[in-house]
Amino acid sequence: AAIVVDHMHTMYVSVVEVQEKYSLQIKCFLLFVTAQVVYSFTNITTSTALLETVQYPEPATSMANLLSVFNLEFISIYPPGCAAPHWNFYDTLRSVTLVPLAVLTLFWLYTLYSLSRKADSKAKKRALGEALGYSALFLELILPSVSTTIAETFVCDRLGDEQFLRADLTIACDGGEERIWWQLYAMFFILVYPVMVPMAI
Repeated sequence: AAIVVDHMHTMYVSVVEVQEKYSLQIKCFLLFVTAQVVYSFTNITTSTALLETVQYPEPATSMANLLSVFNLEFISIYPPGCAAPHWNFYDTLRSVTLVPLAVLTLFWLYTLYSLSRKADSKAKKRALGEALGYSALFLELILPSVSTTIAETFVCDRLGDEQFLRADLTIACDGGEERIWWQLYAMFFILVYPVMVPMAI
């Protein structure tokens, strides 16, 4: 009986030590998950508020407009067409899909260079873990807006006898070579962002 009691006491002490050691990590993880849920909610709310088929009553509309500050669609804040008159939706699509990849490439080149200058293996492991965490956070933040832009490639409206892209009425959905090329481009990045990124993070 004394052996059993001593064993149970040892297990209890071990559990307490583990809880004390990882309590901060658990709290940070729960905080991150909460922030992730709130961010996703605000992004979905502000995106649907812009749709013609969705009409929020007041004060929900005002709240959605207020939350749009947290929607990271930077191109919609200052459209490049204001500075470049020939800029169209396809240029926006190319930018929002390639710029994040370029940013990550530069970030990892710098990270790998920094890791090559570290001699301590533990420091390398810690820095690598931090870099992976920052990359996942960056992808998590840009994923909703990038995915929305990619999906807009396939949404057309009929005006008279022709169909035009809803996101840019100067682009005809006529099945021409350029249109087919950009549809294939968007399909490829559907695999990259909405499919592969959630699997990676």
